[in-house]
Amino acid sequence: MQEPRRYFVPTSAGNLSLIFAQKHRSRVDLIIHGAGRHPIQLKHWLKFDAVLWELPGHGQAPLLSGDVHSWSSAIFEAITRVFGDLPILAAGESFGGLLALMMKAERHIAFDPFIEPHEAVRKEISEGHLSPWMGEFLSRSYLREICDLEYEFDVVLASLSVDPNSSTPSIVCPGVRATLRSLEHARIFEMDAGHLLFDEDPAGCEAIIFGQSA
Repeated sequence: MQEPRRYFVPTSAGNLSLIFAQKHRSRVDLIIHGAGRHPIQLKHWLKFDAVLWELPGHGQAPLLSGDVHSWSSAIFEAITRVFGDLPILAAGESFGGLLALMMKAERHIAFDPFIEPHEAVRKEISEGHLSPWMGEFLSRSYLREICDLEYEFDVVLASLSVDPNSSTPSIVCPGVRATLRSLEHARIFEMDAGHLLFDEDPAGCEAIIFGQSA
């Protein structure tokens, strides 16, 4: 089997960067990292023959214009261009979790997804620690869009705060958690770990993604 490598896949929005190994597969397991992260931090997922999406503006991936919806459309276009009509499992962490929820797929799994700006995120934006384009993505709420989704999806919430000086659990505030739990089409899990669940509890994430008991 060929070793995993980076491919720049053309879409109507621009080139997307995907990392995967050429092999026969019956499903595309798409893993999406969070804002400010890099797919190299998720390289262990390649042993499961996953496809890693290097988000626009990260690493070697060119930045795309548009918004979450256009990015979600672009990744579906890229996946279908490479893999045809194979079913897609989309799993993402933080901002990648939001994209996993919004894109077209057969299964959607969001690990402690970015939904509304947490106080720690607002601080990063106000202090100029995030690039302007990233700050624009992370300065608004996506709760209404998620509530309006008409398909089933899974959300895995972290129990620990993203900021040790904050009393707000993780980046998903209590009000948003309550709203998510009220949605009939959402399955909610919780992990006793911090925000970066792919790092802090990889075995638990693997169990949820690959269909074992949560």
